[in-house]
Amino acid sequence: MFVHRDPDGPEAEACHAAIRAAVEGERLVVPVVPVQELEAWLLLDEDAIRRAVGRPRDRDALGLPPRHAVEGTASPKERLEQAIHNAQRRATRRRVQPFAVVRRRLLEQLELERLEGLPAFDRLRRDIHQAVSTLADRSERRS
Repeated sequence: MFVHRDPDGPEAEACHAAIRAAVEGERLVVPVVPVQELEAWLLLDEDAIRRAVGRPRDRDALGLPPRHAVEGTASPKERLEQAIHNAQRRATRRRVQPFAVVRRRLLEQLELERLEGLPAFDRLRRDIHQAVSTLADRSERRS
């Protein structure tokens, strides 16, 4: 089971502990706790944002944080909304898409390799690996 929670700040460890406490004894739970909000991870790829709004060749600045700062970015959801707005700035009224539609498209197209090296994502991968190993061990014991 994957349990997602966005911390309101850099309290990711407290979120992990709260999830573990809520499902005490269940070892196949994987906490999904990006630092701040899941949208922080969507701030990594300017080209993906441009493609998601239908303006792949546009080169206007989107105001994204540098990679090393993305998980520490304050208000990532609002930053993503602003980046999407910037990407659509010159679009005709008919081509402007709602934030939720563009965010969903970004999530669907997110390349997980881009997230490698980010602390919260690396922790998520370790937690998934641990849960899969536990499941495999249980399966072997039953055989």
